[in-house]
Amino acid sequence: MNKAFNFLIVAALLLGVASIVLIKFYVDARVEKAGQAAPTKEWVMEEVVVAKEPITIGSTFTQFNVEIRSVPEDFVPASAVKSLDELNGKIAMHQIPKDDIIFNAKAGTPSALPKASAVIPAGKRLVTIGVDDQSAAGYTVKNGDFVDLVGIFEITPDLMEQEEKPIGDALSVTFLQKVEVFDIIHGQTSAPAPGEEGEDADNPDAGRLAQGTTATFVVSPKEAEVILGAQRASDSVYMLLRRYDDETIIEQPSSLHARIAERLTGDLDQDTFDPGPVEVPVAPKKKIIF
Repeated sequence: MNKAFNFLIVAALLLGVASIVLIKFYVDARVEKAGQAAPTKEWVMEEVVVAKEPITIGSTFTQFNVEIRSVPEDFVPASAVKSLDELNGKIAMHQIPKDDIIFNAKAGTPSALPKASAVIPAGKRLVTIGVDDQSAAGYTVKNGDFVDLVGIFEITPDLMEQEEKPIGDALSVTFLQKVEVFDIIHGQTSAPAPGEEGEDADNPDAGRLAQGTTATFVVSPKEAEVILGAQRASDSVYMLLRRYDDETIIEQPSSLHARIAERLTGDLDQDTFDPGPVEVPVAPKKKIIF
């Protein structure tokens, strides 16, 4: 009996040791497998157009508000815009948050908007004046640019103070600064292009794009009145193209400049017309005779 008991004890010990060894082998194998790095996926990148900043509806796409970025092609929708050239002449059809990919549905021509008024910022107006190559900075002005507006005004006696002796009878005055250009009309000149019927070889404008027949600005209601008044009062209104990030507001160079500008602009801070309390007329009571 003692021999059988001892045999069982030895067998149990051997089985225990074998189990421990097998468990250790199993645990080591799992640890080794877990320690192996998972295979890294090589992403294929694709270039798309992305908003550099929030873009409001009606805004023109430019190099300053969109850019090309590389993203994994798995995340690129089929309708994504992949070239800046695809956005030439197009505006935002929807509000576009910063870093959003530009889709074809988000870009379109102004005529594709349901209403022209949909592109006007709240509290603003669109006002248009006629321009030519000289007044439009040689047609370098593009949609979305900012300009200063300058007029040539006649110097009348009531504008001058004693001892003031201006040169000439007119003065150029900057009457509005940092005005946003909403649209510059593009069109073909009437002169035929080279090779076309009726070509005039001596005409330097033959076939030249006449981008600047009219200029439309985004302004406040008061500024719109100032621009129209200046166009009527001055010989011509000129646009001085500003650098896109120039926030400088230049003071008038002389008191005469300031008086002419003041007469034009008045108080531009009071852009909202307040009619005050409205008095409703009361109809006179009719005397009834029986």
